[in-house]
Amino acid sequence: MITFDSHSTDPYYNLAFEEYIFTHFRQEDVFLLWRSAPCMVVGSYQNICREVRPVKLWQQGVPVLRRISGGGAVYHDLGNLNYSCITAQDGGDNLAGLDPAKVNPSIWQGVLQTAAAEEISSFVDEYLLSVAQALGSQPFCQYLMLSARFTATEFAAGLGVGQEEFLALLDCPDMTGRNVTQADLKHYLTQVLFQAAALRDKASSSQYGTLLGQAVDYIDGHFTDDSLSLNLVAREINISANYLSAVFSQEMGVTFTEYVTGKRMDRARELLRTTDKRSGEIAFAVGYRDPHYFSFLFKKTQGCTPRDYRAGGGRKP
Repeated sequence: MITFDSHSTDPYYNLAFEEYIFTHFRQEDVFLLWRSAPCMVVGSYQNICREVRPVKLWQQGVPVLRRISGGGAVYHDLGNLNYSCITAQDGGDNLAGLDPAKVNPSIWQGVLQTAAAEEISSFVDEYLLSVAQALGSQPFCQYLMLSARFTATEFAAGLGVGQEEFLALLDCPDMTGRNVTQADLKHYLTQVLFQAAALRDKASSSQYGTLLGQAVDYIDGHFTDDSLSLNLVAREINISANYLSAVFSQEMGVTFTEYVTGKRMDRARELLRTTDKRSGEIAFAVGYRDPHYFSFLFKKTQGCTPRDYRAGGGRKP
Protein backbone atom coordinates (compact mmCIF):
# COMPACT_ATOMS: atom_id res chain seq x y z
CA MET A 1 0.00 0.00 0.00
CA ILE A 2 1.17 3.51 -0.86
CA THR A 3 0.46 6.28 1.68
CA PHE A 4 0.21 9.96 0.84
CA ASP A 5 -0.04 12.79 3.38
CA SER A 6 -1.04 15.98 1.60
CA HIS A 7 0.57 19.02 3.19
CA SER A 8 -1.64 21.42 1.24
CA THR A 9 -4.86 22.83 2.72
CA ASP A 10 -6.05 24.09 -0.65
CA PRO A 11 -9.33 22.20 -1.29
CA TYR A 12 -8.94 22.51 -5.06
CA TYR A 13 -5.50 20.90 -4.90
CA ASN A 14 -6.59 18.14 -2.54
CA LEU A 15 -9.59 17.07 -4.60
CA ALA A 16 -7.53 17.22 -7.79
CA PHE A 17 -4.80 15.16 -6.10
CA GLU A 18 -7.35 12.57 -4.99
CA GLU A 19 -8.70 12.30 -8.54
CA TYR A 20 -5.17 12.03 -9.98
CA ILE A 21 -4.38 9.14 -7.64
CA PHE A 22 -7.68 7.45 -8.46
CA THR A 23 -6.96 7.73 -12.18
CA HIS A 24 -3.23 6.89 -12.28
CA PHE A 25 -2.63 4.45 -9.41
CA ARG A 26 -4.97 1.67 -10.55
CA GLN A 27 -2.58 -1.20 -9.73
CA GLU A 28 -1.83 -0.15 -6.13
CA ASP A 29 -3.76 0.27 -2.92
CA VAL A 30 -3.49 3.90 -1.84
CA PHE A 31 -4.25 5.63 1.48
CA LEU A 32 -4.46 9.44 1.38
CA LEU A 33 -4.65 11.84 4.35
CA TRP A 34 -5.62 15.48 3.84
CA ARG A 35 -7.14 18.58 5.42
CA SER A 36 -8.78 21.49 3.63
CA ALA A 37 -9.49 25.14 4.38
CA PRO A 38 -13.22 25.97 4.78
CA CYS A 39 -15.20 24.77 1.78
CA MET A 40 -18.38 22.88 0.87
CA VAL A 41 -17.88 19.66 -1.07
CA VAL A 42 -20.74 18.01 -2.96
CA GLY A 43 -20.87 14.57 -4.53
CA SER A 44 -20.71 13.84 -8.24
CA TYR A 45 -24.46 13.19 -8.48
CA GLN A 46 -25.71 16.17 -6.50
CA ASN A 47 -27.61 19.21 -7.78
CA ILE A 48 -25.71 22.04 -6.10
CA CYS A 49 -28.66 24.45 -5.94
CA ARG A 50 -30.78 21.84 -4.15
CA GLU A 51 -28.07 20.81 -1.69
CA VAL A 52 -26.57 24.14 -0.59
CA ARG A 53 -27.03 27.90 -0.96
CA PRO A 54 -24.01 28.68 -3.18
CA VAL A 55 -24.54 32.46 -3.29
CA LYS A 56 -24.54 32.71 0.50
CA LEU A 57 -21.45 30.52 0.71
CA TRP A 58 -19.57 32.55 -1.89
CA GLN A 59 -20.52 35.75 -0.08
CA GLN A 60 -18.90 34.27 3.03
CA GLY A 61 -15.80 33.25 1.09
CA VAL A 62 -16.58 29.52 1.25
CA PRO A 63 -16.05 27.86 -2.16
CA VAL A 64 -18.28 25.05 -3.41
CA LEU A 65 -16.45 22.12 -5.02
CA ARG A 66 -17.49 18.81 -6.54
CA ARG A 67 -15.65 15.55 -5.93
CA ILE A 68 -15.59 12.53 -8.26
CA SER A 69 -17.31 10.18 -5.81
CA GLY A 70 -20.96 10.18 -4.81
CA GLY A 71 -22.52 11.19 -1.52
CA GLY A 72 -24.13 14.35 -0.21
CA ALA A 73 -22.89 17.82 0.68
CA VAL A 74 -20.17 17.98 3.37
CA TYR A 75 -18.59 21.01 5.03
CA HIS A 76 -14.80 20.85 5.39
CA ASP A 77 -12.47 22.97 7.49
CA LEU A 78 -9.09 22.57 9.17
CA GLY A 79 -10.73 20.77 12.08
CA ASN A 80 -11.52 17.80 9.83
CA LEU A 81 -8.97 15.12 9.04
CA ASN A 82 -10.07 13.46 5.80
CA TYR A 83 -8.87 10.20 4.34
CA SER A 84 -9.38 8.35 1.06
CA CYS A 85 -8.86 4.61 0.56
CA ILE A 86 -8.36 3.69 -3.10
CA THR A 87 -8.03 0.01 -3.89
CA ALA A 88 -6.31 -1.54 -6.89
CA GLN A 89 -8.44 -2.94 -9.70
CA ASP A 90 -7.66 -5.61 -12.24
CA GLY A 91 -8.56 -5.28 -15.89
CA GLY A 92 -10.19 -8.01 -17.95
CA ASP A 93 -13.42 -9.90 -17.60
CA ASN A 94 -13.40 -10.88 -13.95
CA LEU A 95 -17.09 -11.25 -13.12
CA ALA A 96 -16.55 -13.48 -10.09
CA GLY A 97 -15.48 -10.65 -7.79
CA LEU A 98 -18.00 -8.08 -9.06
CA ASP A 99 -20.30 -6.61 -6.43
CA PRO A 100 -23.90 -7.47 -7.51
CA ALA A 101 -25.10 -4.14 -6.13
CA LYS A 102 -23.11 -2.36 -8.84
CA VAL A 103 -25.19 -3.92 -11.62
CA ASN A 104 -28.59 -3.46 -10.02
CA PRO A 105 -30.93 -1.45 -12.32
CA SER A 106 -31.86 0.65 -9.31
CA ILE A 107 -28.57 2.49 -9.91
CA TRP A 108 -29.94 3.87 -13.20
CA GLN A 109 -33.25 4.69 -11.55
CA GLY A 110 -31.51 6.63 -8.78
CA VAL A 111 -29.46 8.63 -11.26
CA LEU A 112 -32.50 9.49 -13.38
CA GLN A 113 -34.42 10.64 -10.32
CA THR A 114 -31.74 12.83 -8.73
CA ALA A 115 -28.78 13.66 -10.98
CA ALA A 116 -28.71 16.82 -13.08
CA ALA A 117 -28.47 16.16 -16.82
CA GLU A 118 -25.07 17.86 -17.01
CA GLU A 119 -23.75 15.48 -14.33
CA ILE A 120 -24.53 12.31 -16.31
CA SER A 121 -21.19 12.15 -18.15
CA SER A 122 -19.22 12.33 -14.89
CA PHE A 123 -21.43 9.67 -13.35
CA VAL A 124 -20.84 7.30 -16.28
CA ASP A 125 -17.07 7.82 -16.02
CA GLU A 126 -17.09 6.97 -12.34
CA TYR A 127 -19.47 4.06 -12.77
CA LEU A 128 -17.38 2.42 -15.49
CA LEU A 129 -14.29 2.75 -13.31
CA SER A 130 -16.14 0.95 -10.52
CA VAL A 131 -16.88 -2.05 -12.78
CA ALA A 132 -13.65 -1.90 -14.81
CA GLN A 133 -12.69 -5.45 -13.81
CA ALA A 134 -15.58 -6.83 -15.89
CA LEU A 135 -15.50 -4.60 -18.95
CA GLY A 136 -13.47 -7.13 -20.91
CA SER A 137 -16.61 -9.27 -21.06
CA GLN A 138 -18.78 -8.48 -24.08
CA PRO A 139 -21.89 -10.10 -22.53
CA PHE A 140 -21.43 -7.88 -19.47
CA CYS A 141 -21.15 -4.75 -21.64
CA GLN A 142 -24.29 -5.81 -23.52
CA TYR A 143 -26.08 -6.30 -20.20
CA LEU A 144 -25.16 -2.78 -19.07
CA MET A 145 -26.47 -1.24 -22.29
CA LEU A 146 -29.74 -3.16 -22.21
CA SER A 147 -30.24 -2.54 -18.50
CA ALA A 148 -29.76 1.21 -18.91
CA ARG A 149 -31.90 1.27 -22.05
CA PHE A 150 -34.85 -0.59 -20.50
CA THR A 151 -34.69 1.51 -17.33
CA ALA A 152 -34.51 4.79 -19.28
CA THR A 153 -37.34 3.90 -21.69
CA GLU A 154 -39.56 2.92 -18.76
CA PHE A 155 -38.64 6.18 -17.02
CA ALA A 156 -39.46 8.15 -20.18
CA ALA A 157 -42.78 6.33 -20.50
CA GLY A 158 -43.67 7.59 -17.03
CA LEU A 159 -43.17 11.10 -18.41
CA GLY A 160 -45.50 10.42 -21.35
CA VAL A 161 -42.78 9.70 -23.94
CA GLY A 162 -43.11 6.43 -25.87
CA GLN A 163 -40.23 4.03 -26.52
CA GLU A 164 -39.83 4.83 -30.22
CA GLU A 165 -39.98 8.56 -29.56
CA PHE A 166 -37.38 8.25 -26.82
CA LEU A 167 -34.98 6.08 -28.83
CA ALA A 168 -35.20 8.55 -31.72
CA LEU A 169 -33.66 11.19 -29.42
CA LEU A 170 -30.45 9.20 -28.95
CA ASP A 171 -27.35 10.40 -30.76
CA CYS A 172 -25.77 6.94 -30.97
CA PRO A 173 -26.23 3.73 -32.97
CA ASP A 174 -27.97 0.68 -31.57
CA MET A 175 -25.06 -1.43 -30.32
CA THR A 176 -27.17 -4.38 -29.22
CA GLY A 177 -25.55 -7.65 -30.24
CA ARG A 178 -22.34 -6.00 -31.50
CA ASN A 179 -18.85 -5.96 -30.04
CA VAL A 180 -18.40 -2.67 -28.22
CA THR A 181 -15.36 -0.81 -26.97
CA GLN A 182 -15.33 0.98 -23.63
CA ALA A 183 -15.63 4.25 -25.53
CA ASP A 184 -18.75 2.92 -27.30
CA LEU A 185 -20.20 1.81 -23.98
CA LYS A 186 -19.51 5.15 -22.33
CA HIS A 187 -21.11 7.08 -25.20
CA TYR A 188 -24.18 4.82 -25.25
CA LEU A 189 -24.79 4.96 -21.50
CA THR A 190 -24.24 8.73 -21.43
CA GLN A 191 -26.72 9.31 -24.27
CA VAL A 192 -29.44 7.04 -22.85
CA LEU A 193 -29.25 8.51 -19.35
CA PHE A 194 -28.75 12.11 -20.50
CA GLN A 195 -31.81 12.11 -22.77
CA ALA A 196 -34.00 10.58 -20.06
CA ALA A 197 -32.77 13.13 -17.51
CA ALA A 198 -33.34 15.96 -20.00
CA LEU A 199 -36.97 14.82 -20.45
CA ARG A 200 -37.35 14.76 -16.66
CA ASP A 201 -35.96 18.29 -16.35
CA LYS A 202 -38.31 19.53 -19.07
CA ALA A 203 -41.31 18.03 -17.27
CA SER A 204 -40.08 19.39 -13.92
CA SER A 205 -39.57 22.85 -15.39
CA SER A 206 -43.19 22.90 -16.50
CA GLN A 207 -44.30 21.80 -13.04
CA TYR A 208 -41.98 24.34 -11.40
CA GLY A 209 -43.44 27.07 -13.58
CA THR A 210 -47.00 26.24 -12.55
CA LEU A 211 -46.19 26.03 -8.83
CA LEU A 212 -44.00 29.11 -8.93
CA GLY A 213 -46.68 31.07 -10.75
CA GLN A 214 -49.21 30.17 -8.05
CA ALA A 215 -46.76 31.16 -5.31
CA VAL A 216 -45.87 34.49 -6.92
CA ASP A 217 -49.53 35.31 -7.55
CA TYR A 218 -50.33 34.66 -3.90
CA ILE A 219 -47.39 36.74 -2.67
CA ASP A 220 -48.24 39.63 -4.99
CA GLY A 221 -51.78 39.66 -3.64
CA HIS A 222 -50.89 39.34 0.04
CA PHE A 223 -47.44 40.85 0.58
CA THR A 224 -48.94 43.63 2.73
CA ASP A 225 -50.25 41.04 5.24
CA ASP A 226 -47.95 40.92 8.26
CA SER A 227 -48.78 37.22 8.65
CA LEU A 228 -47.35 36.30 5.24
CA SER A 229 -44.72 33.56 5.51
CA LEU A 230 -43.08 30.82 3.49
CA ASN A 231 -45.06 28.18 5.37
CA LEU A 232 -48.34 29.99 4.68
CA VAL A 233 -47.69 30.24 0.94
CA ALA A 234 -46.57 26.58 0.81
CA ARG A 235 -49.82 25.51 2.47
CA GLU A 236 -51.85 27.58 0.02
CA ILE A 237 -50.36 25.81 -3.02
CA ASN A 238 -50.14 22.42 -1.27
CA ILE A 239 -46.39 21.74 -1.29
CA SER A 240 -43.75 21.58 1.44
CA ALA A 241 -42.05 24.77 2.61
CA ASN A 242 -38.58 23.31 1.94
CA TYR A 243 -39.52 22.41 -1.63
CA LEU A 244 -41.02 25.84 -2.26
CA SER A 245 -37.93 27.52 -0.85
CA ALA A 246 -35.63 25.52 -3.14
CA VAL A 247 -37.73 26.03 -6.27
CA PHE A 248 -38.30 29.72 -5.56
CA SER A 249 -34.60 30.48 -5.10
CA GLN A 250 -33.57 28.40 -8.09
CA GLU A 251 -36.11 29.83 -10.52
CA MET A 252 -36.41 33.42 -9.27
CA GLY A 253 -32.77 34.06 -8.43
CA VAL A 254 -33.73 35.49 -5.01
CA THR A 255 -34.98 33.96 -1.79
CA PHE A 256 -38.61 34.09 -0.70
CA THR A 257 -37.77 36.71 1.95
CA GLU A 258 -35.81 38.86 -0.51
CA TYR A 259 -38.72 38.82 -2.97
CA VAL A 260 -41.31 39.78 -0.34
CA THR A 261 -39.05 42.52 1.01
CA GLY A 262 -38.61 43.90 -2.50
CA LYS A 263 -42.37 44.05 -3.05
CA ARG A 264 -42.88 45.81 0.27
CA MET A 265 -40.11 48.32 -0.38
CA ASP A 266 -41.60 49.13 -3.80
CA ARG A 267 -44.96 49.88 -2.18
CA ALA A 268 -43.29 51.87 0.62
CA ARG A 269 -41.48 54.10 -1.89
CA GLU A 270 -44.76 54.67 -3.71
CA LEU A 271 -46.53 55.70 -0.50
CA LEU A 272 -43.67 57.98 0.50
CA ARG A 273 -43.89 59.76 -2.86
CA THR A 274 -47.67 60.03 -3.15
CA THR A 275 -49.05 60.36 0.40
CA ASP A 276 -48.42 62.29 3.61
CA LYS A 277 -48.54 59.17 5.77
CA ARG A 278 -46.01 58.93 8.52
CA SER A 279 -43.28 56.30 8.38
CA GLY A 280 -44.99 54.22 11.06
CA GLU A 281 -48.28 54.21 9.14
CA ILE A 282 -46.49 53.15 5.95
CA ALA A 283 -44.79 50.35 7.87
CA PHE A 284 -48.18 48.92 8.83
CA ALA A 285 -49.53 49.47 5.33
CA VAL A 286 -46.81 47.37 3.71
CA GLY A 287 -46.80 44.50 6.20
CA TYR A 288 -44.52 45.44 9.12
CA ARG A 289 -45.78 45.64 12.68
CA ASP A 290 -42.59 47.26 13.96
CA PRO A 291 -41.94 50.74 12.48
CA HIS A 292 -38.32 50.63 13.68
CA TYR A 293 -37.70 47.38 11.85
CA PHE A 294 -39.30 48.85 8.74
CA SER A 295 -36.99 51.87 8.90
CA PHE A 296 -34.00 49.59 9.40
CA LEU A 297 -34.91 47.46 6.39
CA PHE A 298 -35.68 50.49 4.23
CA LYS A 299 -32.27 52.02 4.89
CA LYS A 300 -30.55 48.65 4.41
CA THR A 301 -32.19 47.98 1.06
CA GLN A 302 -32.66 51.50 -0.31
CA GLY A 303 -29.56 53.22 1.02
CA CYS A 304 -31.39 55.97 2.91
CA THR A 305 -34.05 56.43 5.58
CA PRO A 306 -37.75 56.84 4.67
CA ARG A 307 -37.56 60.49 5.80
CA ASP A 308 -34.53 61.20 3.57
CA TYR A 309 -36.21 59.46 0.64
CA ARG A 310 -39.32 61.64 0.99
CA ALA A 311 -37.26 64.78 1.51
CA GLY A 312 -35.43 64.02 -1.72
CA GLY A 313 -38.65 64.09 -3.66
CA GLY A 314 -38.76 60.33 -4.09
CA ARG A 315 -35.07 60.05 -4.92
CA LYS A 316 -32.20 58.62 -2.89
CA PRO A 317 -30.05 61.49 -1.53
